[in-house]
Amino acid sequence: MKVQNPNNHTLTDKAFSRFLITSVLGILICITCLCSATWAWFSADTSSGSNTLSSGKFDLDISLTDPNGAPVPLFEQESGVFTCTLEEAVAYTVTLNITGDTTATKGFCTIKVGGDSYQTASIYTEDTTPLVFTLDAAKSGITVTFSPTWGLPASEDVAHGGTLVIGAAK
Repeated sequence: MKVQNPNNHTLTDKAFSRFLITSVLGILICITCLCSATWAWFSADTSSGSNTLSSGKFDLDISLTDPNGAPVPLFEQESGVFTCTLEEAVAYTVTLNITGDTTATKGFCTIKVGGDSYQTASIYTEDTTPLVFTLDAAKSGITVTFSPTWGLPASEDVAHGGTLVIGAAK
């Protein structure tokens, strides 16, 4: 059988069969894709299980000694925040060690005296040496608060081996 098309080309039975099989195969592929997409859409799972989000924890072991090496008592105000009262003209040695339960990789210590706030240099968990500096009180009865903070300090008021003079007139 020969079929005449509008362009005067004849289509043989073999060519017509090939055209018909290709068309049927294309329709089957389209139906398969449509069914697969529909099944995927309705069987998708949007749950993610139980994920826990927690912030970093940065704790310091803070020790304060007088020039004779005697420890100065520190009083814990809240978790990880300590205060003490200093005497005039005494150079105290402050030692800051990272505690074992710290999860943050870096941090610093904020030292508050009245309305003034000072920050130590960065303390990194991979560095096992403690941060040691001298704290010199310019007058007696100064109350100092030590607060460990994770992250990087905005400014470094005291470095390792440095001296911080507090309570002096500005």
